[in-house]
Amino acid sequence: MNTSTEFSNKINRAIGARDTLLKQHEVTSRSLTECIENQPYIEQAQILLQTVAAETQGQLKLHLEDIVATGLETCFPEMYNPHIDFINKRGKIDCDIYLHDRNGNRVNPLDDNGGGLSDIVSFSLRMACWTIGKTDNVIVLDEPFKFLSAELRPLAGELLQNLSKKLKLQIIMITHDEEMIEIADRVFRVAKNKKDVSIVETLN
Repeated sequence: MNTSTEFSNKINRAIGARDTLLKQHEVTSRSLTECIENQPYIEQAQILLQTVAAETQGQLKLHLEDIVATGLETCFPEMYNPHIDFINKRGKIDCDIYLHDRNGNRVNPLDDNGGGLSDIVSFSLRMACWTIGKTDNVIVLDEPFKFLSAELRPLAGELLQNLSKKLKLQIIMITHDEEMIEIADRVFRVAKNKKDVSIVETLN
């Protein structure tokens, strides 16, 4: 291949590269123009989304705090006030849940050594989440309030009854606690026989 042919090929490749760049520039220019034209609408949409999110978070905060307060008031009357804050961290929303005691001190329910306080808060949050979601009016509880002290379990049972009636909720509960069994409308005992077969007995 002579020098003139090589030079001609280089020119043709350069022209092809230039044409490709020109097309890319045209597409990019159109996209930039569209972005500039749509910017006011995008900003309005962002403002609308932020407003709706803030309103939704405010309503959710009140709902969650109300349900948790009901649970706390049943077992720990006038001892704690629940607080729920939504915090934006790196573009994601975190939910901070804590309590204030009667002296205004911040309390983390998970720091409760006895476990009863965290039981009540976690159960109340579960009930609140149930009311938010579109689910059947049946909830299964496995050994609820197992860390709650014996003297508080009747109050927890009262809480279950009240929420069941208020929310029209059917509760299926698995428990060994006599305090929880006593509040049930119907009781079934399940036990295995010598052949390792489960036998179901209706008690009431």
